[in-house]
Amino acid sequence: MVFCCFSKEELTDAEKEKVMSGSSIHKSLITVEGTRTFSKSLTSSTGGKCCLVTPFVLCGFPACQTRKRYLEVMEGGMKDYSCCQGYCGNDCCIPKCQGSSFGLCLEGCLCPVLSLSITRIAVMNRLSISPDPVDFQIIRTSNCLQLMAAACQCVACIISLTVGGEAGDIARCTAWSCQGVADCFTASVGGCMCVQINEELSIFERGGDTGGSVPVAKAEAMER
Repeated sequence: MVFCCFSKEELTDAEKEKVMSGSSIHKSLITVEGTRTFSKSLTSSTGGKCCLVTPFVLCGFPACQTRKRYLEVMEGGMKDYSCCQGYCGNDCCIPKCQGSSFGLCLEGCLCPVLSLSITRIAVMNRLSISPDPVDFQIIRTSNCLQLMAAACQCVACIISLTVGGEAGDIARCTAWSCQGVADCFTASVGGCMCVQINEELSIFERGGDTGGSVPVAKAEAMER
């Protein structure tokens, strides 16, 4: 497998120090002190459910459904929604998106894989979960493929503008082929993330492996 070329180890201290000077979403990943791993790693999440979800990942529906379920199970419902759940900073690109179903739809449809990653990070933080080592390999592979595809698109654009003709056509075909491979891999990772997240939410709903805690939404319902 291609992802075997990538490390499954966590970031080194030097890498963590570099990340801490970056974005909020990267900081949140390295400050989680997990007491356990996911019930299902991304590799063990493959199967029938993943195959059903993967074709729809890039359209945004799975991202919206997964975030909505997270909010209902672990938070207080849609009223606790905010753009990227605050992991990408406090400045929102959508005015007054707090508790907005429309804001959730926009986030899920415009940035489906990022939205899924945000939900996954939120679950990791709530339940003190660390990713399985192989998860690092898979996600790094996906990121690398997307970077390679972007580089190929840039090269194809330059060749098309400077050389043109048959060389330009070949460059564009190659670039779109690379993009297709990268998108298919990323979509499959997103499908596995959906299965992984929903499995944790199901366990949380049943009160399993959560220290006996009761979901916020359920607690409020019981009080009413």
